[in-house]
Amino acid sequence: AEANTAPGTVEVHEVRAEDLDLGQDVKVDVVVSEWMGYFLFFENMLPSVLSVRDRYLKPDGLMLPSSCRLYLAPLEDSAWRSSKLGFWKNVSGIDMSALVPLAEATACEKPLHRQVPADGLLSTPIEIGQWDLKTVKESALKKFEAPLSFKIEGGRRLDGFASWFDCTFGEAPRLLSTAPTEELTHWRQTAFYFRTPLEGGGGVDVTGTVTVEQHEDFSRGYRVTFDLQAPGRKSRLETFELR
Repeated sequence: AEANTAPGTVEVHEVRAEDLDLGQDVKVDVVVSEWMGYFLFFENMLPSVLSVRDRYLKPDGLMLPSSCRLYLAPLEDSAWRSSKLGFWKNVSGIDMSALVPLAEATACEKPLHRQVPADGLLSTPIEIGQWDLKTVKESALKKFEAPLSFKIEGGRRLDGFASWFDCTFGEAPRLLSTAPTEELTHWRQTAFYFRTPLEGGGGVDVTGTVTVEQHEDFSRGYRVTFDLQAPGRKSRLETFELR
């Protein structure tokens, strides 16, 4: 312990972050917290950390993590769709396709926290948000929106979207990344699977928006809505609840 701890006294305050009281004149050099959840914000713990920052961090102090970015990428995941939905077409030789609508409703109802196949990503990652934890306000976490634009190549299929995040730590050269191309973390990735995939045909350009907003009834959760358009196709509006 002596090799890794500065001389002095370590004080432990067993309270909620919002209730921490270090005294009126106390300011700190660093605020460290592992607040990140699935899809970065699930469980909504960052506001508690910001309450400590606003009261106690010195003007030149350091937040760890220091910044975060959230990404999306369109995803084709044939193995998942086959195991969860195609499975019912032949169950030990019995055609149980009548259960596919129920399986779709169950399997695609909520985002899934799982390792997605990196070779299933249909485009380069799309950054849908970036936050400097030294300056971000709680109000910026309640709702944000980003444009989407990508192409489904001929013969490919859009099963949904994969999401992940990365974090910086001051001037440290290495990121914490939860991307499917990086070493697996306990956060894995968050996958949003559509009940009905969008077939690429001979190739199709897709545009739209993704909107992320705090859930009105579940304060620790979020609602994620994809609004997609493609030439010659019906518009798609897909909504998922992280709760």
